[in-house]
Amino acid sequence: MDAKRGYEAPASNAPSTVGAITAALLAVELDRALQDDAELAAGGAAPGEQAAQRPGISASTISDGGGVAVAMTGEASVAGADAAEADSAGVASTGRELYFELQNHNYYLSKLQKSPDCRFDHESWQIEIIADCRIGKLLGKAASIRVPGDAFVPHLACVCGYRRGDIWLLQSKHRESLERGTAQRCPFCTGLLRLPGALLSAGLDAEAGPAVLARRLSSTGLRAGDVFTLEGSDGERRHLQLELPGRRGAGVTVIMAGAGNIGSHLTAHLARMRRVGRLIICDPQVYEEANLAGQDVGVGELGRFKAEVQAERASAIRPDLEVLALTAPLESLPLGYFRDAYVIGCLDSRRARQNLNEMAWRCARAWLDGGVDGPSLLGRVSVYPIGRDRACGECQFSAEDYALLEQDYPCSRANGTTVVRGMTDAGSFLGATSAPEYTAKSRETPAEIGKEGSVQHGHG
Repeated sequence: MDAKRGYEAPASNAPSTVGAITAALLAVELDRALQDDAELAAGGAAPGEQAAQRPGISASTISDGGGVAVAMTGEASVAGADAAEADSAGVASTGRELYFELQNHNYYLSKLQKSPDCRFDHESWQIEIIADCRIGKLLGKAASIRVPGDAFVPHLACVCGYRRGDIWLLQSKHRESLERGTAQRCPFCTGLLRLPGALLSAGLDAEAGPAVLARRLSSTGLRAGDVFTLEGSDGERRHLQLELPGRRGAGVTVIMAGAGNIGSHLTAHLARMRRVGRLIICDPQVYEEANLAGQDVGVGELGRFKAEVQAERASAIRPDLEVLALTAPLESLPLGYFRDAYVIGCLDSRRARQNLNEMAWRCARAWLDGGVDGPSLLGRVSVYPIGRDRACGECQFSAEDYALLEQDYPCSRANGTTVVRGMTDAGSFLGATSAPEYTAKSRETPAEIGKEGSVQHGHG
């Protein structure tokens, strides 16, 4: 124990090294994407129309997921209209996965293909942005409003027998409890009004009554950026989003989910990218003493929310950068923030990656994902372009993975070894990757990497 610092110095900085390299590789991928989309925008295309993968790393062989090696010539960066030609040439506009093992200085590059056993529907929504308005303006006689993952509370009751109707407020574990605040207290005994039994409604329709129809959408608990579905009797669905407030400045939005073994090293790279105008950092956890071995965090930051620490760090590097810190689960972030964002996952569980995958796909946003297993010196970077015939983050899930969705790989676990499937701003982060010398290898991977040869879930 170091008496002066008050913590035990780690025996090895290997977890930190793997996390730092994975973060740098994610930054390379993002920088490449920003450059490609800037060139497309200059040519008249909308940002985000880059349909193919942007590898940033070339290799002599690439696997198609079935174990057959396919020759890969040059770099497989393909833009928009060239995607179909690239597919026919065998150069993937599908996803891909790079994993590396520091111990032997090897890396392996695999092409990811859509799995027929994937349980995700691979659907992206056409989302319309609307202003806050009266509920009755949207609802017809046979239409209903539904919010994915949430339910409406139509009534509340007090233990004294008082019952208050026409509530119609959204309630879920990701929203503020209805029991907070004086507005939901009984007018007779001042007791808290509670949800009676399991009385919930999946949707809000015209039968809610004229008093409810006269209210505004935001009065139900819908927030700016929330996406909800308007369903008609004919089965037609419209996905609507309450408009977000205006941005503080220019530049693209980047969402970084997770601020642990990878995210804590990634923050500085993102802050230095001049094309990034807004950075949203999501992590509900706080830094603990065990995080000192593998994360870019100091003793003075222990006990503080990871998202807030990294937000302060990003603002210190670039005061003009708009930074938002979310210290709640990722699912609580309104889906509208994803619509024009570049999404990076630095997570520590299957469930969190599954949720991030769905949120990105619903908004038709390609996303990057990283994972590390520090004790084994393994790291992974995956790229998931959007398209119904392309691999998503769930396509490598097995039945066992789905059964273990709730299992976490916390960043504080010192010796966790479970691994399952799974102008430019480059100067800042290319230096971080220059130390190891990697050698491209064939598909014959070390046994500890996993059954399918890819690090899908380790410490995020």
